[in-house]
Amino acid sequence: MKQIFWILGLLVFFFSGFFGRTIFAQDYHVYDNVDKRTKPVLDWNDFTIVFPKGKATISNNYNRQLRQLTNFLVENPNRIVELVSHASGEGKAKKELLLSEKRSLAVESYLLIHGVSTMQIQRFFYGSERPPHQNEPRLNRITHVRLLP
Repeated sequence: MKQIFWILGLLVFFFSGFFGRTIFAQDYHVYDNVDKRTKPVLDWNDFTIVFPKGKATISNNYNRQLRQLTNFLVENPNRIVELVSHASGEGKAKKELLLSEKRSLAVESYLLIHGVSTMQIQRFFYGSERPPHQNEPRLNRITHVRLLP
């Protein structure tokens, strides 16, 4: 898979000269200008963790984002992260509220285990009372993670 990215990067680099624009690929990121490389867009400061139905287990797909967020929070103890959890609404209200609490606790536990202070975490859980997606209950099995300004 890595070879495909490098080949695509080389092809883009080669053909971009024909169109008057020079780009550069490094570490799977494409830069417009070799001399003025910009960092790739970081998506760890505002993202959503999607959970399986009835579960509060964090998928390994979110490890990179959580690790980057954790590193930032440990280096910046004055910054705060907000965790807002929801549930699909496909069960009883009390059970859904408990499930959304468990989801927010799962994310909070990850952050605490990796060195983030409890003072840096604000945790909210709404069950199925404030669904972000009214017409698609399955899209409400989430915890929204947002770094506050």
